[in-house]
Amino acid sequence: MSQVINLKKDISGEDYFQLIDFLSIKSKKFCFIIRDDQTSSLVEKFIESLKDSLIKTSKVSEWPGTKLIEGQVTQFEYNLTQQNIIKIKDVGGLYNWIAPYFPEDVFFKNEFDQVLLGSISHEKDAWLELSENEILRENELINKIVDKSLKIARK
Repeated sequence: MSQVINLKKDISGEDYFQLIDFLSIKSKKFCFIIRDDQTSSLVEKFIESLKDSLIKTSKVSEWPGTKLIEGQVTQFEYNLTQQNIIKIKDVGGLYNWIAPYFPEDVFFKNEFDQVLLGSISHEKDAWLELSENEILRENELINKIVDKSLKIARK
């Protein structure tokens, strides 16, 4: 059974790199969304740089942490490769995933398609969903990035 761990309001620099390193071990895929009215040449260039690892795109009205009342966005799903890890780290921070500079609301999934990290970038809201064993093994990293003031679990 997984536990939800709310993350700090600012995860950037070395903390962000360590989080991505951790996710690169546990995750097989990563995803993000693009709102049709918020695309830009920067976002298009970023998407183009990932094209070789694209699994699928789909129109969705719901993704981890968000359910739209109306309308849809495009969700992109990719294999997590070493090249993509470098590009993900280049974003520089978990809450930098905001249009018009980057796609929005990055999330990572394991081999069972379970969410490991979800985010709502513009709200500076993110969480990990980990087993108790993973929490114990990654205690040092988690203590650096967890928001101890938030006690509300999402599940």
